[in-house]
Amino acid sequence: MQKISFAILFLIWSCASWRNFILFGKVKREIPEKTYILQGSFLIKGWGLENRTHKEVFFQIPEKPLVCYLYWAGRNQTFVEDPFLFINGKKVRGHLIYEEMPGAPPPEIQYIFTLRYDITKFVHKGKNKLLIWGFDVYKNEGLGILAIYEHKNIGWRKIKIKEGLGFFWAGLPEPQKQNSRLVEFKLTNPETTVVRIGLMFAGGEPSPRDDNIWMLASEKRLNLNSIIGRGEIIFKNALNSEAGKQWDCLDFNYQCGPDKKYLYLQVESPQNTSSPHKGDSLNFILAVLEESL
Repeated sequence: MQKISFAILFLIWSCASWRNFILFGKVKREIPEKTYILQGSFLIKGWGLENRTHKEVFFQIPEKPLVCYLYWAGRNQTFVEDPFLFINGKKVRGHLIYEEMPGAPPPEIQYIFTLRYDITKFVHKGKNKLLIWGFDVYKNEGLGILAIYEHKNIGWRKIKIKEGLGFFWAGLPEPQKQNSRLVEFKLTNPETTVVRIGLMFAGGEPSPRDDNIWMLASEKRLNLNSIIGRGEIIFKNALNSEAGKQWDCLDFNYQCGPDKKYLYLQVESPQNTSSPHKGDSLNFILAVLEESL
C-alpha cells in the first residue's frame, strides 16, 4: 500500500443510500456498514446521563482523529421530532439511525431511538472536553463517542462499523426477546487469529444485570435470526455501565483462531425472575471490528 500524507483512508459503503421501512411497529433507518483501512486504531467511550439534559464529557485521543462520531440514545413517549443538541454552544442536528415503538401498554408507551452526529471538527489529539446539552428524553439515556485515528507506530488495520443494530426486550418475539439478532462480520485476512471488538449499548434495568456476550468464529455463514448457543460466553453479567445502569461500552480482544471467515456476536439477556420485566431491555447501538492486515 502506498501512503498519502501518512496513511490511506478508505471509506467503503455497501449501499448508496438510506433505506427506510416500517416493520412490526418499528421505524428504522439502516445505514451501510462502514469500513476504514488505515494505520491506526479506534477509541470508544460512553457516559450515562441519569435523566439530565446536559453532560460535560472528558476523553483523550492518542493521535489526530480522522473521524469522531457522537451517539446519543434513550427512550421517549413521542417520536424524536427535535433531534438537536448544543456542543460547546453550537447547535447541531443528529441523524436518526434507529427508532422503534416496542408496543408496551400505556403509560409505558415509549419510542426507543439512537442518533449520531459527526463531531470531528470539535475534537483533537490529546485531552478533549465537550459540554453537550439539549437532551430531551424520557429515561434510560446516554451518550458515547467513537473516534478513529491514525498512528504511525500501528500496523495497517481494517476497522468495520455497524450501527443501528436494534432493540430487544422480553415483551418481543425472538430474536428480539432474550437475544439480539446476530451481528456478522466477514473477516478479511485468513491468518487473523485475534481481533479487537468495541460495543455500545443504552438502556437496560438497574445493576446487577444478567446480560451475556456470546461470540462465535465460523468457516460458514449463519442464519442471522438464529441463536448462537454453541458459541462462547466472552462476558457474563457484563453490562454494568460507568453510571451504573444507563450506558455501556465494551472494548476487548477476541481470539477467533486461524482460517475463520466469519465472526458472530450476540447479546443475551436471560429472564430475570427478580425483575417485573423478566429480562432487560437494551438498545444495541453499534459494533466495531478491528482486524490486522
